[in-house]
Formats: sequence, structure tokens, C-alpha cells
Amino acid sequence: MTDVGPAAALSRALESIERDRPQVRAAGVEALHRLIPLAYEDDAQGDVVRALLLGCYNGRDFPFQLNSIRVLDRAVLEDCLALLHMDSAPEIEVHQHLVDGSEVFNGLAERWKQPGSLLTMTSRRDDVTSEVLRTIGTKSLKRLIQIATEFSGQCRYVAGFLAGCYDGASYPFDLTDFRCVDHELFLDCLAVMRLLYETRDGIQANLPAGEEVFGRLIEKWSIKTYAGRGI
Repeated sequence: MTDVGPAAALSRALESIERDRPQVRAAGVEALHRLIPLAYEDDAQGDVVRALLLGCYNGRDFPFQLNSIRVLDRAVLEDCLALLHMDSAPEIEVHQHLVDGSEVFNGLAERWKQPGSLLTMTSRRDDVTSEVLRTIGTKSLKRLIQIATEFSGQCRYVAGFLAGCYDGASYPFDLTDFRCVDHELFLDCLAVMRLLYETRDGIQANLPAGEEVFGRLIEKWSIKTYAGRGI
């Protein structure tokens, strides 16, 4: 795959999903409207949904702890991924899909929990591991690892995503950075998020010497911890 810069990646993503845009947007908007009520719940799932919505709204100020998705019910996870799909090449910003959207998201921001304070493990009603999703996700993970070892264009964003999958509390991810990668790589990221959801022992468990692999990526790109970013 030819590596490109963020601007070119966004342009390519827009072209790639042009044919499916109506379906992607419809699914994303429907998911958004289902997620908003959950974001007001005072439980672990509500905290994560709220954090993800705010990450789509302003990823720099509200970076997302990726491994927290493991507390979600499976249907809620799929709604979150549908929203991310729509937001990866947005026609309008996420809050603009809602009446008084700015007020809604400002209200959610008052209840935001910082990365590291979210639960990353809880019993789920449908805690059934999907071997199909694990197989697809592992293949996508290996492709993204390869991209992240290169030095141009989208590599830094992919590396940041992978670091967030490895240690979401220390390396929370700016969800709007999904807009800076090719659509094909973004779909790999979604597959890896499903793999992360299925993996109880950490994403590194899906690779030989996984701890070393992720450690080298973090060192290569000098990825700062959340505490070291001064946000």
C-alpha cells in the first residue's frame, strides 16, 4: 500500500466511501441517537460511551482510552464503531447531527472522566469470544504494525492508535486522527478494535513477543504519555 500524508489520506477516504456514504451516514446518525441516552447513564458503560462521543467531538481535549471499550455490550460497541466510521470522513461535525448539539456535548464534557479512570474490564452478558473476529483482527493488526514501522505520511497516526490499544490509560488516542489515515487502514483499525474487545489479556497477546513490538513502536515515535502531554 502506498503511504500518503494526512491531507491526501482524508481526500482518499472521502473518495473511497463516496459510494457507500448514504448508508455509512445513516448508520452513524442512528447509532449516535442510540448512544446519546447511554452517555447520561451513571455506570461503566455510560462513562465509556460519553468519553467516545466527546473524543469524536474534540479528540485533542478529550483523548479516548481505547481499551475501555471492553466494558461495552456488543451491540453498543457496534454502534460506537458505526459512529467512528461516519466520523472518519465527516460531512459535518458530530454535534451538528443533533438539535442544540453544542449544548448537548458541552453538558457531556462536564461529566467526562480522564483516561486512566475508566474501567477496562467487566462481566458482559454476551461475553462470547468470536474466533472469526480474532482472526480478521489479528491480520489487520499485523498490517498496521508494518505501516507503523515506516517513516512517512500516516505512520505516526497508526502508531498512536496502536499505542492506545496497548495501553489506553497511558496513551489515549485522539479519535479525530482517524481522519488522517486511508480508508483501508481505518477499516483495519476498526478490525483491531474488535480484536481488542475480544482479547482479555491485552492486544499484545495476539503477537509473538508482543510487549517488545509495542514497546519499540512507542520508543520509535517518542509517543508521550497522557501525563506528559500537558493537556
